[in-house]
Amino acid sequence: MKYATGEAGSWQITSVEAYDTPPNSTYAQISMVLDDSYDAHIAYADRHTSVAQLKYAVGHPGSWSISTIDTGPRLGYETSIGRDPSNKYYIGYHYVGLDSTYLGCATDASGPWQTATVDAGSLADCGYGQQMAVDKNSVCHIAYFDWHYGNGPIKYASGEGSSWQTLTIDDGGGGPGYCGIALDSLNNVYISYVDSSGYLKLATNQSGSWVTTPIDSSASYTSIILDSLDHVHISYYASGKLKYATNQSGSWDIVTVDLTSYGYNSIAIDGSNKPHIAYYTGSALKYAVHN
Repeated sequence: MKYATGEAGSWQITSVEAYDTPPNSTYAQISMVLDDSYDAHIAYADRHTSVAQLKYAVGHPGSWSISTIDTGPRLGYETSIGRDPSNKYYIGYHYVGLDSTYLGCATDASGPWQTATVDAGSLADCGYGQQMAVDKNSVCHIAYFDWHYGNGPIKYASGEGSSWQTLTIDDGGGGPGYCGIALDSLNNVYISYVDSSGYLKLATNQSGSWVTTPIDSSASYTSIILDSLDHVHISYYASGKLKYATNQSGSWDIVTVDLTSYGYNSIAIDGSNKPHIAYYTGSALKYAVHN
């Protein structure tokens, strides 16, 4: 597993964890946040053996500390990580065992890492594609699919520790790829997802009740972030292209960022409210920034 940073003015790539036999090593759905010292906190699944491990790495190039949080046959196939204002960390993960599947959450808020079941679901793949955000009150918010062979609702969970509430955002079922979640300055929730017909949608409770807005068609693999003015920025894959949508102007503007994309993408905002997107083309990891 590798880590790339451009903070020195040029891209530096280093190894976080490596094995002597790469063909037997698989790292799945890696997610990351930075702390105030710019150390990276990384959640990932290590599936280089028959028993997968949900792992957590913290540090910077040349100095990494790695912990194992949980184990299971396919545990941690999708992970997401969030940080609260007290620098406590929360990891959402999709557990798939021999006879059970659920959305789980691990946290070090009370000291040692502890795990809890968020939603056991009703279908075979509860927790697929999940993404997490943590608010100012240390409450976790998770968007995810409750799937069975590509069919099932998009859901939302909020809570902490062993106390969670869940609700269904879209009964119509989710489409291919992952969903995204972000919070505004008042802790309102914004979820980007793709429905079963391939339409990119935004769901939010900003008005006090959940409202869903269609944005674009033929989409999958979406990521969302809000800027300091609570404008929405969404990156997503559509018809072989990397695309970007924002309501910064008061209405939805959509542009094509790259004509070649494979699906996976992640968006972030800098201190000047400029979007930065990391994405995969099918053969390379690429990075785009709006100037």
